Amino acid sequence: LSVHSKGAKVNASALLMGYSESRDYVTAIGEFGEGLPLALKTLACRGHDVEIDNDDERWTPEISRSEVYNARVLCIKTRKIKSRGHFEVRVHGIDTETYLEARNLFLALSPTEQHEIIQGPGGTKVLLQEDLKGKVFNKGVFVTLNEDLMWGYNLCTTLNRDRNIIDTYDLRLKINFLIADILAQGDKNFALKLAIKLLAHPDALEAVSGYNAMVDSEVLKDALFQAWDEKHGDALPVEDEADAVDVRLLGKDPVITSTAVTAVLHKTEKYNVEAIKASMHQEPRRIYKLRMLDKHEYQNLLHAIKVLKPAKNREMMLQVVDFPMGANVKAVWNDDTATIYVSKTQLNTRSKAIYA
Repeated sequence: LSVHSKGAKVNASALLMGYSESRDYVTAIGEFGEGLPLALKTLACRGHDVEIDNDDERWTPEISRSEVYNARVLCIKTRKIKSRGHFEVRVHGIDTETYLEARNLFLALSPTEQHEIIQGPGGTKVLLQEDLKGKVFNKGVFVTLNEDLMWGYNLCTTLNRDRNIIDTYDLRLKINFLIADILAQGDKNFALKLAIKLLAHPDALEAVSGYNAMVDSEVLKDALFQAWDEKHGDALPVEDEADAVDVRLLGKDPVITSTAVTAVLHKTEKYNVEAIKASMHQEPRRIYKLRMLDKHEYQNLLHAIKVLKPAKNREMMLQVVDFPMGANVKAVWNDDTATIYVSKTQLNTRSKAIYA
């Protein structure tokens, strides 16, 4: 197994625990100054012969007994060689299975189809390939596996000493910002793939509750509307069974899905549950004939007609109705039928609120 960095030469102090030349470079892999010495000690303890060409020096790590510490410690033997112009580590005695396993830890070495990679800003990537599902890389190096993810991802972020993402919330937030950045580029094909995935995996980490940067995307809204309409038709998206009960009371069919999906679809006219509720609350439940009004109500109605007709400047009907209980609606104009529906409770009051 050979790993090399062209044009590099490493200071011998890199063999000291805690020393790092990468700490101040955002794009560099490494930060805590532990990877190289721990790797060399581990390989030496497992009996692997390791050679390091550090430009014009060759380093050979081995485990030897120290008279100073009276213990077996990692030692590095050095000798001068002809300049190689790079830093290269060669590990001997690696079988094919171990090599393939190690190769899959690095995106640059993993066999991936370019059409299965969606590029994000700063080298970040969404990895659509099925065998990379749930795998999270940082700067191209494998970090963790999260089976709740819909896809794989390559991030560019800060890790802790054990090379783990800080926590699940932080991971989800970074992934959602990455997806939002890609959606902002207007990629409709990716938006449709994302919409289909979100509908198929409502419990995925990308779609869970909390702040979600994707929900403000217009291109995702259009894609989700299309995908939802094809899969569920006129059924309304809801987050839980309590909301589903409310939707059934409206005479509609509910489908429980993720908060991300409901947040996006509720911004559309067709699937906005609150708007549908408000609209249905404005539908009259009972229409009164003129003979059913008392004298006071009838006089108020005549006055309303005199005020409203010139305001609309067109032929219209005015009907007295009851709206649903709790609707708190005074009057509604229906432009399609040129009809004004006036709440009977408004005719009972001496207030002129209706005339406004």
